[in-house]
Amino acid sequence: MIVSDASPLIVLLKTNNLSILKDLFETIIVPTAVYKEITAKEQEKAIFDKMEWIKTRKIKNTDMNSLLEKLIDKGEAEAIVLAKELKTTLLVDDAKARKYAKLLNVEVIGTLGLLKMAKNRGVIPSVKGAISDMLSEGYFIEDKLITKILEDVGES
Repeated sequence: MIVSDASPLIVLLKTNNLSILKDLFETIIVPTAVYKEITAKEQEKAIFDKMEWIKTRKIKNTDMNSLLEKLIDKGEAEAIVLAKELKTTLLVDDAKARKYAKLLNVEVIGTLGLLKMAKNRGVIPSVKGAISDMLSEGYFIEDKLITKILEDVGES
């Protein structure tokens, strides 16, 4: 089980890599605000609603969420609160959200870390191909980060 923010789910969907999440974690939990983000477009709603392994859950700690929403967007705030409540890892790419999650002792992983994990566990054959797909979808990744990830998985 892992809690996810919207952007990793959207980029994985656009690059046909969403199944990586199911293969690695079986169940993906998203807070209500993230569900609204990922299903804002009818086409994406139809896809995400068919995936019974992606479950929506409401947060309980609304006070913490209110504070976080003053600093980061609603979906990221709810995702951090939910990951903390469920004592599980948070999948999030936004640097500011990652910083606040870590301050709250929430373990974080980004999409690139997820790809690295998938390669190391034999779920995907190549990280380079997945990164290439992400870049072609307009996803920005710093060159030095790409180089490091590819070195880490032996694809440099």
